[in-house]
Amino acid sequence: MARRVLAIARTSSDETAMTRPFKGLADVELIDASSGQARAVIARYGIKAQPAWLYPLGESVIVAVGSPEPIVQRLREQLAREMKPGLEQKHQVHQPLQSQDKQVRDKEPKRRLTRQRVLEMMEGRADQLHPVTQVSRVNRRLSMERARTRGSESE
Repeated sequence: MARRVLAIARTSSDETAMTRPFKGLADVELIDASSGQARAVIARYGIKAQPAWLYPLGESVIVAVGSPEPIVQRLREQLAREMKPGLEQKHQVHQPLQSQDKQVRDKEPKRRLTRQRVLEMMEGRADQLHPVTQVSRVNRRLSMERARTRGSESE
């Protein structure tokens, strides 16, 4: 797909200055700011000054006023991605496989852990827990003990 940039300037005498930054990156269409087409674009995007460059991105548009640098940078990044499509594909293919393997490995030990084992592990790390977590653990233990004593009293 051909990349196109729309450049709006007050006069067409600045043609080389308007197109130079985009050499080899995109085609530049120059529009005189006094034309009807330019006035419509200026009104639609609320452009307050010239020169201005517009680069369409699907349904949105990048508007650069005064300096085309944001658009030039975007085009360079896009061109770099297009030049190296094989590298991105390799990473995308391997990444899901690695994450699936990790998920399988993570699920195995969790299945074997019992509630008692988890409580033992928490007890061993009690000093490392945040104080709020320690308080909630104490409250939970107290409520568990109350439930046990009520259960033994009712029998």
